[in-house]
Amino acid sequence: MIPAPPPGLRHRSVLRRLVATGSLVLLVFGAGGAASAQEELTLLELKAEYRVAQGDYDVAFQRFEILSGQIDAAQRDFSSATAAGDEAAQREAYERTFLIASETRQAQSRVENEVAQLREIRERLLNATAAQLEELLAVADTATDPLDLVELSVFVADTQNQITELRDVEDPPVTLEPEPDINIELKDSPEQLRQKASLLEFTATQYNDQFAYNERQLEGLRRDQILLRRSGDFLADFTRFDDPAVPVGAVNREVTPPGQDQPPPIADSLGVQGAPLTLEQKIEALEALQEEITGRIQNVLTRARLLRRRAGGGEWAL
Repeated sequence: MIPAPPPGLRHRSVLRRLVATGSLVLLVFGAGGAASAQEELTLLELKAEYRVAQGDYDVAFQRFEILSGQIDAAQRDFSSATAAGDEAAQREAYERTFLIASETRQAQSRVENEVAQLREIRERLLNATAAQLEELLAVADTATDPLDLVELSVFVADTQNQITELRDVEDPPVTLEPEPDINIELKDSPEQLRQKASLLEFTATQYNDQFAYNERQLEGLRRDQILLRRSGDFLADFTRFDDPAVPVGAVNREVTPPGQDQPPPIADSLGVQGAPLTLEQKIEALEALQEEITGRIQNVLTRARLLRRRAGGGEWAL
């Protein structure tokens, strides 16, 4: 909560100090969601952590690209040596390809780890930024001084744009594993039928895990959709003030009082070319995916129950 200003201190001065120092919102992250005083991170600290994660990802991806280019060159040298009948060059290129391939696999694994870390930090940063926007809008609901409202509009617009920028990062589409191709065969023993049923039930567990993850993503998307609409409505009220522009915020740029330096911007490493999907499109796509997952869960569990019935009843034929 934003503390009430002490007597004689203007509200917007308190607001400016809270936002500029990053103490407007203080989130606590601990194991299993439990609070831990040793793991407190302010919004500014989360942004700094996000920038570090971006840099780590950039380094890992650049290393992977270099090794990928080297392995392509080695494979071309191998093909050329094979065509020329040069066994020594062919052997050298083969050994080089084998050595670089091992390094490339390690580099790819590091890239995957850095991507997972970057996404996890981005989700935490989104939650913190959304909490800040909720705080700002709560203050705006009770603010009456026109100057206070104008200042609030600056911070609301900046925080709104930070959320938009984070949401514009496109994640790879979710690809569901196909349902196991399991059928009842005449030679299947009861134990084999139960093993097949267990495999189907394990697949259902995997689908359930994906469903739960998607639900958390949907919750955040719907929250941000509501927040962006509320903040958009709030900002629309300020056209009458003839304010020529409000700052376009970004994760890597803070709105700070005059006279303070701005942190340098950093491009988002996971961005893709082209217009990003809107929140509405992302929600619609995830809802459709949830329907598909629900159908698959029901299907594999139905098949598993059938297998267990047959295993218990000693029926071998369909």
